[in-house]
Amino acid sequence: MKEKFQIEYVFQNISANILWREITSSQGLSEWFADSCDVVDKKKYIFSWQGTSQAAFLIKSEEGKFVRFQWENEVDSYFEFRIETSNLTKNVALTIVDFAEPEDKEDSIMLWDSQIDNLKRLMGI
Repeated sequence: MKEKFQIEYVFQNISANILWREITSSQGLSEWFADSCDVVDKKKYIFSWQGTSQAAFLIKSEEGKFVRFQWENEVDSYFEFRIETSNLTKNVALTIVDFAEPEDKEDSIMLWDSQIDNLKRLMGI
């Protein structure tokens, strides 16, 4: 049974609007999350990595705040990107919610760390 986990990444000196574009647009997701991303009917995202494709559906979203995707054929789990800006420091935090088998959780976190490193590099951080 998959368990839910959450990771937070802090971004300094970036706009939450730019980060929002990177986590929701086909172009943005193709730059750091997958080799390519195609959006069909605004709800179905087809992600490709090294010739393998996987579809996810946009199941919940609040503009500028969070977006939740559910992998096709996986009804009991999802992945979510949530953006919050600190009123005090003005830093932007990206929280990722995901699910993994207990024995795969550490590998999943390392994969997210690597993908977020790519995102930060892309954004000049």
